[in-house]
Amino acid sequence: MTPICSRALVLTLTLGLLAGVRLTGQGGGNPTGFAAQVSGTTVTFSWTAPSAPPAPVVGYALQAGATPGTTMVSLPVGNTLTFSVTAPFGVYYVRVVALAASGPIGVSADIQVVVQPPGVPNPPTLSATVSGTNVGLQWQPGSTGVAATFYQLQAGSAPGLSNLATLNLPASTLVFNTTAPPGTYYVRIAAGNAAGISFPSNEVMFTTAAVCTPTTPSPPTATVTPGAVNLRWFPRTGPAATSYRLMAGTASGGTDIGVFDFPATTTSVGSPAPSGRYFVRLQAFNACGASAPSNEASFVVPPTNLPSLIGTWAGTVTNHVPRPSGRLITSFTLQLNANPPFTGSTFGRFTSTFCNHVLLAGYFSSGTGAPVVSMESMSCTDGDFGLSMDTISATTVEGRCLLGGPDCRFTMTRR
Repeated sequence: MTPICSRALVLTLTLGLLAGVRLTGQGGGNPTGFAAQVSGTTVTFSWTAPSAPPAPVVGYALQAGATPGTTMVSLPVGNTLTFSVTAPFGVYYVRVVALAASGPIGVSADIQVVVQPPGVPNPPTLSATVSGTNVGLQWQPGSTGVAATFYQLQAGSAPGLSNLATLNLPASTLVFNTTAPPGTYYVRIAAGNAAGISFPSNEVMFTTAAVCTPTTPSPPTATVTPGAVNLRWFPRTGPAATSYRLMAGTASGGTDIGVFDFPATTTSVGSPAPSGRYFVRLQAFNACGASAPSNEASFVVPPTNLPSLIGTWAGTVTNHVPRPSGRLITSFTLQLNANPPFTGSTFGRFTSTFCNHVLLAGYFSSGTGAPVVSMESMSCTDGDFGLSMDTISATTVEGRCLLGGPDCRFTMTRR
């Protein structure tokens, strides 16, 4: 940068050259409001004096570098709050330093100064996100200056190089997603129009790596029969698993049943199981590590000898909360004409809104939703509710009310 005022003609930039050295300061000694106005190749800097300098300010110096925080040139400018210079085309990172008789006592934040031919857009600002070998580049146009009509993406294997790619993109594109082989890359983006191409943006360095850990498996699917269960799963696309881990418990997230490891060639396992509800998760492993556990699967194993539900049952309900259109349910009777194959979570659907009426639409259903038991008749104080059976014996059925809130319970006994 070459000074244009009389003092700067004496104090040339080369006299103040301090490569790799940056003056520092802190607190109330820092100049504030540092800004630059660019007109052609003339740059005018202005700033505000420190608010509480630790020593009297006797002058200021401008520091400039090619990257933020670096100092290639340091130029004393005297005890003034403005200073103008002419500068060759380029992108500079500049700060102003407050000087006392003993030396520097404060420094402003860096500002970026772009000096380029008239009509050329200002450089964009670039950022990148990386996941494995997937790369997402995003940029923002320069906050001032003329609009770009295209952008030029530059990628290299070392800082400042464009030996890997130079790609022109339309002005409407501010995001670019791609995959890159494992390696380290240095990327910049420049803005262009009919007048020319801007200086490059800030350079982004990133490293891509092959995804190695296996993909999170899908939850196992369960096929249950009275007193037994078969669990099955399938490999997913992505890095291959060399083994699987099955975690099983009687509560969500639990492993009280056990943790079982299987080779990758095993994709199903069968086992006897006492009646009850189970919760299982699956995890995949290979030499690179472990996947996240799958979503949890839940299933109910029925007992081996289920009592018949055929016949007439009398039910009593506790803690029922009626729906707005309904009435309090305290008791009901139920006539069943078939014995349900207990293959899942069996529940009842009671669709009548009146008591002492024949129910033609009611049924008991297995977990698949297919009707397996028809409901011949029902009488109660209000039939607008549903039931879910928890336990069944030869003489008693206990469960909960689906529409009556979590505290609503019922007990049915044979008449």
